[in-house]
Amino acid sequence: MKTGSRAALPVTNRTQHPVPRHDSAHAPTHTPAPPAPVFGTVQIEVTPVGASYTLRALADGHLVQGRTPLPRPLSLPAGMYAIEISNRFCASFRDTIRVVDGGPLQSLHVPLVCGH
Repeated sequence: MKTGSRAALPVTNRTQHPVPRHDSAHAPTHTPAPPAPVFGTVQIEVTPVGASYTLRALADGHLVQGRTPLPRPLSLPAGMYAIEISNRFCASFRDTIRVVDGGPLQSLHVPLVCGH
């Protein structure tokens, strides 16, 4: 009986290529673009002219200020606004308005009560 020994095979370094992973943690993400803001238009008419107005967006506090008469209607992002209109020697007007997206022109007529 012949007993033989096996020669050990040489160990070679094999280059291993990474296996692609398909789990969601490493998948590319596609973030959808935020929706474009929608706007509405508001016309403010105040008597007497020369009154100052302030509109404050209730959602984010953004302020829009100016004096009447307005040269053109205001284009504002849709949403709720607190409005204040005041003039010297007149009682101030305060209210909330909703600016509607893409709808018809909204008109706000404010006759201030003034002293003599």
